[in-house]
Amino acid sequence: MMRLLIIAAVLAVATPALAAGDEAPPTWGFSFRLGPYQPGMGRNADYYKASYTSANDGSLFKNRPLMSEIELDWYILRDIGLLGPMLQLGLWSVSASTKYCVHNGLNGTCSTREILTPGVSQTGTDSSKLAVYPVGLGLVYKLDLIKRYTVIPLVPYAKGGLTYFLWRNTVGGDISHYNGKPAYGGTLGARGTLGLAFNIDVLEPGAASRARMSTGIADSYLFAEWSYLWVDGFGAKKRLDFSGNLIQVGFAVDFL
Repeated sequence: MMRLLIIAAVLAVATPALAAGDEAPPTWGFSFRLGPYQPGMGRNADYYKASYTSANDGSLFKNRPLMSEIELDWYILRDIGLLGPMLQLGLWSVSASTKYCVHNGLNGTCSTREILTPGVSQTGTDSSKLAVYPVGLGLVYKLDLIKRYTVIPLVPYAKGGLTYFLWRNTVGGDISHYNGKPAYGGTLGARGTLGLAFNIDVLEPGAASRARMSTGIADSYLFAEWSYLWVDGFGAKKRLDFSGNLIQVGFAVDFL
């Protein structure tokens, strides 16, 4: 009798997983994520920190504003997990008051040396803003075989590819200038990501099944991921360095 009860329990657990494995895997996915970010800035790190951060404010998001991103994935291979190309688009910005150089009065602008020299500059009346627009192309792999063939609702994944950070700096809403040149440009780099997604369909399996049949939503996830950004123009000179670590959380949906 005990052996029969054990077999019945195993079948009860395994049957939903086998049924899930028979379902068609998704063909594409969409995700939204955000997380605090501060660029390394390389040789401009001191200038950036003096202009846009405060040593007196320990707030995580004050000195590390949130970077928000969306991503589209296309799953070309689906038998060994989900593998295919991805497209990423993002937005990040940081603002602060301009610096006014008290000894020369340059309309609220100062050189790097002047900003870093105590007593030479003070807070101005205009607002300075650095806005960054990351664009990425690469590959994504999701090990959804665990979720597909077991009762474990977790999906590890990895992503990697090229990224290009478009940026511009404005003062009072207008493009600022540095040494007579407009302050905008772009930096090419690479990005690698590791993450773990939790399939929230297990919380409401009935609703998830109806959504699959009526709307084509295959799976829904909450996830957390870590990325390393190597964005310095691959060592090119005269490029802003946006390298750094980035931890983000978000929501993802895969479609049939």
